[in-house]
Amino acid sequence: MENKKIVVAVTPEVERSCLFDFLEHNLKGDRLHISICLVKSTEMSANLKARIADFMQDCDENGICTNLNDLGDHPLKALKSHSAFSDLLIMLKSSLKPLAFEADFSNWSCPMMAVPDSCTNISNIILSLDENQKSLRAIKEFYQIFSNQLNPIDTTLLQIEPEIGSDFYSPEESLLIEYIKRHHANIAVLKVQEPLTKNSLRPIEKEGCTLVVGSSSFLMSRYGEQKVFRPFYDERSAVFISALFE
Repeated sequence: MENKKIVVAVTPEVERSCLFDFLEHNLKGDRLHISICLVKSTEMSANLKARIADFMQDCDENGICTNLNDLGDHPLKALKSHSAFSDLLIMLKSSLKPLAFEADFSNWSCPMMAVPDSCTNISNIILSLDENQKSLRAIKEFYQIFSNQLNPIDTTLLQIEPEIGSDFYSPEESLLIEYIKRHHANIAVLKVQEPLTKNSLRPIEKEGCTLVVGSSSFLMSRYGEQKVFRPFYDERSAVFISALFE
């Protein structure tokens, strides 16, 4: 990770989470700038404010620039403005509903990562790909941000198709796999046919914190309504990144 600006939305729920441990494990690189945005700061405890101060001091000692912003009475609007000029927005999954974030999920201008409360590190990655070109854009954005930190992590390309063709790899799929292999020495591929079922996804169920990469429309439809991906969407075990400007 190099020369990136990261916005971290901190809500009162962060006090009971491992968010700062996750940030310390995963935000590493040269010329990083982390903007901490406080949501509902009047409801934050002294312990949480002290943890924020400790995190900012640790960043300073490691050459990472930070700044602190109180988002005031209209946090979602202010957060949208701050993220417009950033490379990534990070927040807790448990903060999405209190912020009514899911209701305003479109028309944002940077990718977003939602982190489960108990997650400190990513143990495996699922790249979800459907016929929508926005899935490809999400995968590219993800690698542009985390390009130097991923090679040891188990990765699966999950391709969801209306029907499985006779050719296992099309020319376009081969090019995508070649692109991914620039970041991962080994990658598994799983093709599944719509409609998704729990049995079709069972081969990629794993322990630990799974990061699911895809477009927001794809992830929200599968995760929020159909709940087919429930083992990965669970607050205790999943993270996803999404291209929000759709």
